[in-house]
Amino acid sequence: VRHLFYRLVGLNVIPKSEQAYKLLCGHLARWRRSEEIPWSAFSDSTRWHLQHTTFDGIEEALRNTATTYRRNLWSTQPCFVEVWVEKDSIASLVARVANSFGVPVFVARGFASLSSLYSAANTFRTAVEAGKKVVIYHLGDYDPSGVAAGESMIRAFRDDFNVKVQFTRAAVTEDQIRNLNLPTR
Repeated sequence: VRHLFYRLVGLNVIPKSEQAYKLLCGHLARWRRSEEIPWSAFSDSTRWHLQHTTFDGIEEALRNTATTYRRNLWSTQPCFVEVWVEKDSIASLVARVANSFGVPVFVARGFASLSSLYSAANTFRTAVEAGKKVVIYHLGDYDPSGVAAGESMIRAFRDDFNVKVQFTRAAVTEDQIRNLNLPTR
């Protein structure tokens, strides 16, 4: 819903206000309940179940393994790559493409928590010890908070966790805003 809201704001269809957001939420809820819009058109990745995968038997486990097996495309590459997104609303869109290349996506939600950065630093440290260069492509707002969030991550990896990371802002950049006439979000 937030993603759609920002898209509509960016297209100047609705104003960027709390009232417009609430009105959009009301319309979308009504349209989903009446099945004018399928429930699958939206997702909420901020709430989830935590559960181990279980099987009714060895045969089912083996079928699952055969179905979900995927070779690690990055095991022989010189880099360890991740895509980090500022907004939950774009995570599934980005993950659909990134995951097809075996690239994980992390949702930072603005300023990533110190705990999540610590966990990432440990993963990155393992990659560096294996001789890999760590590369993060960041997709975030080009506003003071979005830029500061990226800079905060870089500082934490360097100063708090002593892990060398190549951090590249892939979007939104000043050039993209100018060349594509984009909003800053």
